[in-house]
Amino acid sequence: MIDLQKHFHEHFNGNILIKPIFIEKKGEYFLTNDIIINFNPIYPSEKEIKELPSLRYGYFAGILIIGEHIELNLLGHEIKMSHEFSLRQRFFSIIELTNSPFPLGGGLPLEMTKEEFKTGKYIYIHNGRLGLSSHSSIHGNENRNITISKLKMYDFEVGGIMLNGGKHISICKCNIGPNFQNLFVNAKFSAATQLIHHFY
Repeated sequence: MIDLQKHFHEHFNGNILIKPIFIEKKGEYFLTNDIIINFNPIYPSEKEIKELPSLRYGYFAGILIIGEHIELNLLGHEIKMSHEFSLRQRFFSIIELTNSPFPLGGGLPLEMTKEEFKTGKYIYIHNGRLGLSSHSSIHGNENRNITISKLKMYDFEVGGIMLNGGKHISICKCNIGPNFQNLFVNAKFSAATQLIHHFY
């Protein structure tokens, strides 16, 4: 088994996740502490966007599981965005199962080829809590053989589990909701944050 925080230690400052984690290698990963997502820097660099065009609209997830035969066991711990970061990154999922927020050829325009598009398959996520998120708790595109079990998801602004075009999806013993009720910004604010990102 692989301790996520130790394995990706350079991505953390204590229990604060300061940059996204990409899990591509087969294995059983687990948490040892609660995690608060508060990226620093807030916006991806030009170099990062060239390497992964889907970052054009900003960081869109905390943990990206884009390999095959991967288990993530939260061991009862919680992962959530900080309130500050949730306001500054308005399209964000706690766990993403694709290296793009949009299906290939769908959504906002991205310069991404079929070969660059990676999506998780044979993924097992279980045993914990997913808290505050400006979009969804778990999101993915074109996934296959996904099992989500014994999770409590709450304080998401849009949805708990959003899997577009998935096949062989199993969701069991999950508690989803309530969604985040204390939002005081609107779509105009979200558009303004995108303008700031593109300015930087």
